[in-house]
Amino acid sequence: TEPSNPPAGAPMLELLGTARWEYPDYEAVRPFGDKVGVGFASSTGYVYGGVLEGAWRGWHYPTYLRNGLYQLDAHGEICGPAGVILNRHGGLATPTAGRSRGAIYQLAQHATFVTEAPELTRLNRTLALGVGLVRAPGLVTISYYGLSVPA
Repeated sequence: TEPSNPPAGAPMLELLGTARWEYPDYEAVRPFGDKVGVGFASSTGYVYGGVLEGAWRGWHYPTYLRNGLYQLDAHGEICGPAGVILNRHGGLATPTAGRSRGAIYQLAQHATFVTEAPELTRLNRTLALGVGLVRAPGLVTISYYGLSVPA
C-alpha cells in the first residue's frame, strides 16, 4: 500500500527526546536469596533533542523476577529551558541474548508527563512509549515517542 496522511484528528507519534542517564546509587534487596527482589536507585543524566530536552534526575523502584525480567516503576524530573517536566514511567527491562552491542537489557516503557510550563502543557495529555538499552555498568539510553491526541 502507498503511504498516506493520517486522517484529521488521528493521534500522531513524535520523538520527544532521547534520555541518557546513569545510576550513582543503586541498592537491591533479595529477601529470598534468589533472583526475586526489589531495588531503589537514583539517576542523573540529560535528555537530548525534542521538547523534553534538559537535565534529568530520577528515582527508580524496580522489581526483579525469577525469569530475569525487571518490572520498572520510576519517577523523573527534567529541568529544561521551558521549565520543569515531571515524568512517571513503567515497563520492562528484558535481558538481551548474547549482549548485543554491549547491551545487557532492552527497555520497553510507557510514560506520562506533568508540567506547568505554558508552551509544554500538551505533554500533560501525552502518552509516551520508550525504547532503549541498558549497558554495563548501568548506563541507560532511551528514546521517548509521544502519542498525542489533538486538542
